[in-house]
Amino acid sequence: MTTAIPQEHAVDLDGIDWAAIPGHPGFYRPWHAREGLRLLTSATTDADVRKATALLTGGGLIHGHSAAVLPSAAVAAPILAAVAEHGIPLARATAVSLLDDALTLPPHAGFGRTAQGVPLCCAIADSARHHTTALARNGHRDLLTEIDRHWRVVVTASAPNDPILLGTLTGAPPPQPAQAEIVHDGAPARVVTVAVDIPPPHRGGEALLRVPSSATTIPTGALLVPAACGNAVH
Repeated sequence: MTTAIPQEHAVDLDGIDWAAIPGHPGFYRPWHAREGLRLLTSATTDADVRKATALLTGGGLIHGHSAAVLPSAAVAAPILAAVAEHGIPLARATAVSLLDDALTLPPHAGFGRTAQGVPLCCAIADSARHHTTALARNGHRDLLTEIDRHWRVVVTASAPNDPILLGTLTGAPPPQPAQAEIVHDGAPARVVTVAVDIPPPHRGGEALLRVPSSATTIPTGALLVPAACGNAVH
């Protein structure tokens, strides 16, 4: 595939089974996702970008008419982040706009999580977070703020009946206290109140957290994300 972004950042779009990604049957169009991303990553003219945008917002990654993000956007997030760094100017701006929509638009009911049970917006933020240096360099401060708002904690140490947890915090520290959703091994989501007793010394890192003593044990390896993200659906 001819690409306008460096080869080391190129993705084999044909190697992704877009039809296997779940999506609302009335709104998701896998072909639009594949071909829209092919056009966007290889764009050399503004006309290429406009064609790509029509496909990607017309059921590829976003369904514009229902103002909803589709699960394919979580798969496409690192591709969009690479375009935001390396594409032609209109392609960069479009990729940023698509990422922003993917982070802020609600999903359709029943299609709001990844296969691992993570809310789509949180999965998209985590993928884009690996490109924050480049996004900052290109001046995309508003997008960085939105990415940061989707904090996550990976629990690294816990014990039964112990309200103290250790975890690795990524993103902005949550409000005190925060309602967090527990994601673990595909189990049904549970919500718990969590407070950060000792935040990381730097942006992200090991933190000491507290949950109510009455809370069910949160296993090591569980992921905590904002509860509001799991509740945001059409």
